[in-house]
Amino acid sequence: SDVCSSDLFPSHDIPGILTVRMEKNGDVFVSDGFRRLRACDILKDMGTPVIAVPCIREERNTSEEQRIINILASAEGKNLSLLEQGIGYKRLKNLGWTPQMISKKIAKSLPHVYQGLELAGAPEKIKEEIQNGNISSSEALKVIKGAENSSEAVSIVTDAIRKAKSNG
Repeated sequence: SDVCSSDLFPSHDIPGILTVRMEKNGDVFVSDGFRRLRACDILKDMGTPVIAVPCIREERNTSEEQRIINILASAEGKNLSLLEQGIGYKRLKNLGWTPQMISKKIAKSLPHVYQGLELAGAPEKIKEEIQNGNISSSEALKVIKGAENSSEAVSIVTDAIRKAKSNG
């Protein structure tokens, strides 16, 4: 999907604000607003440079956990896909959070969190096909659960995509 479609950015105005933090070495790091930043890059590549994008400075001492929660809970702009959410859940899990804690904090069902975690742990090829729109998250989950191992899941997905493309 094109982040610069005319319905999203009819006048090349980038909606929303970037949240940034200043690193000790003076670098600026975007902690929220990655799609908006990407939209700016695409506009620049199209020959329409974006002169300024509103930014707010992240509060001092914001933890990595809070950054992830802020991204997952943000209602601004396009909703995160289940895979994108799952990547956030996996980051929280790697920081010691349980699926139950994640579910409670972000107000999502426990099965939803488990599905996101399963997608985040899927083979890279399957995640790539989901991101490219060649397979839905729900179909990918069915394949992953039905396959004996990750290699078989990748084979099933790539074969199905190849057949679908050849059949038009």
